[in-house]
Amino acid sequence: MGNRLHRIGLLLLAGGAFAACAGSSGNGNDLGAGGGHDFAAAPDDLSAASSDLAVRDGSGRDGGGSGGFDGGGCVVVNTWPNLNPFATFDSNFSVTYELSTDQAMVSASNVLSVEDWHAGATYPKSVTFSSTDTYASTNACDVCVRLQDPTATDFNFFAQAGTATVTEADQDPANGRMKATLTNVKLVEWDFTNDVPVAGGRCFIINSDSFNVPWTANTDGGTGAQTLWFWGDFVTNNVSQVASWAPPAATTSPITLGSQVNAFDVTRDGSLLVVGADVTTTGQFDLYSVNPDGSSPQLLAAMPAAGRKVSDVRISPDGQWVAFVADIDGAGLRDVWIVPITGGTPVKLSPARPAGAATPTQLVPSQFDWSRDSQTVAIAGDYEVNSKEQLYLVAATVASPAPVTAITSAAIGANSGVGTSQTILWTAGGRAIFKARLSADAGFRLYGVDANGANLAQFTRFPAGAQVAGMGLSPDGTLLALGADSVAQPNAYELYTMPADDSAAPTLRSAGTLLSPASSHIGVDFFQPVYVSPDATKIAFVGDFVTTGREELFVVGATGSNAPIHVATVGTAGDATRDVKWAAWKPDSSTLAFIADSRADNDFELYTIADVTTADQTPTLVQGVPTSGDVQESQPPRWTPAP
Repeated sequence: MGNRLHRIGLLLLAGGAFAACAGSSGNGNDLGAGGGHDFAAAPDDLSAASSDLAVRDGSGRDGGGSGGFDGGGCVVVNTWPNLNPFATFDSNFSVTYELSTDQAMVSASNVLSVEDWHAGATYPKSVTFSSTDTYASTNACDVCVRLQDPTATDFNFFAQAGTATVTEADQDPANGRMKATLTNVKLVEWDFTNDVPVAGGRCFIINSDSFNVPWTANTDGGTGAQTLWFWGDFVTNNVSQVASWAPPAATTSPITLGSQVNAFDVTRDGSLLVVGADVTTTGQFDLYSVNPDGSSPQLLAAMPAAGRKVSDVRISPDGQWVAFVADIDGAGLRDVWIVPITGGTPVKLSPARPAGAATPTQLVPSQFDWSRDSQTVAIAGDYEVNSKEQLYLVAATVASPAPVTAITSAAIGANSGVGTSQTILWTAGGRAIFKARLSADAGFRLYGVDANGANLAQFTRFPAGAQVAGMGLSPDGTLLALGADSVAQPNAYELYTMPADDSAAPTLRSAGTLLSPASSHIGVDFFQPVYVSPDATKIAFVGDFVTTGREELFVVGATGSNAPIHVATVGTAGDATRDVKWAAWKPDSSTLAFIADSRADNDFELYTIADVTTADQTPTLVQGVPTSGDVQESQPPRWTPAP
């Protein structure tokens, strides 16, 4: 991780791209100038091929929600995206780096940075930028802000207004954290050769940026800490907790918060947890954020009464928002709500129920998830007719969110609608894809729809008559892996891959030897997801390829067609009561974590398998459970940093 950060930092400063500095004077134009220095950066890809911010961002694609243009013609960016943040302190240059991007696995993109020159500073420390600032007058900054695209020569900006506040900037090469915010920062296109604004140049305004990143986040999948998070009653039956495990540690680290935790999620960099917990009133599960060790709980949203609860949580990919399910409007009336990750008044995203519904508590969301750009939440739920799962799309971060109905109850007819067991997936192109059984469908088919609810369509490249089982996307949102049967072999679900934009037909990846069963189905599990590895070279899935009815863990290559590798033996061979319920790839693609009832029927424990190329291995137990306890799949395990 350190080598990559050091390389990016040198690119950043050598180009002089966008810089805004205020505070102490010094000499030199690079990281070696001046005293102790903390540096934070956030790559983004705001420059289009033409490097025309007005064209790209004025159309609404700014990664944080475009606010249009201000009175001076500047593009307004409401919230700067901070995906994949990572940070470090370089003792050679006395500089700390924090980097993030608005999309996964970007190798060259614009870099937004904040640098802190220490010199014995105390925190919090704020600086205000001015239109009289020049790069020469602000070298060796007290606090410095920059932006550049290392691959371009015409994308250089300098801040002429706004403020930066640093609240923490550690100077420990092994561990530490940097926290900072930007407010109303105006960026002006800059000629760094002559240290003057570009005549008639572009500009934009970042209304806000906030980050809180530890060195160990290591979001590029390198050698830094990679942590597994999970939830369940694994210590005491019926008392749910969150815990983490950072291999090769011998034990896990449970977090105690209130009497128990009812739901959780973790930011992509692993720096912050958001939980539903009864901290102040037993049985009232309010929404909190906490540090990874469970310290410093901050109330984000309080429930109105005892017995009300947060029952599910989703943090937006940019780490700025929390969508959650809670019965705020009435006991049992579960809806999807949203608050900033810093807390606030919850805003409801769910559609209204029909007036006078006889059993309104049965009309609830079954699943929800964020779009990749953190602007839209997709919600599946039977809000109009019980057990008729419709699809709604909500522009979540606007002042007054209004759900758009993408699939009506009339379109579902006598069928069940959107599949409730599968997470809605978001492609690189910004479409939501999901399986559904609409009025004209004999089985579950594959559909896609735009984020605004337009252009609902069944995948045309998918073979006619084939039914979809589990599915999943590659981290970049371009490759779809899924189980599917065929007209020739109904209910025999082989594994396929295809472009997520439906531009080509599916390609068989499993052996293709399954035959239709006498009853039910075999092959790729119908209800569980499929897991593409972070490096997109391998695919893991749960299925009964060895023993019918026994759902086990398999791996195949993302290219070619081969018999799936049965990587782990769960329980006694042939015992159909033992199953794998969920899996998750380690960020470096080396290891699979999964939940299974290997030792006692229906007591699900947490395991890992570190060799995904060898068949029939005995998995390593990470977290056991007491009798009747479980590591829960309803809040599935997840690794950080997320790819």
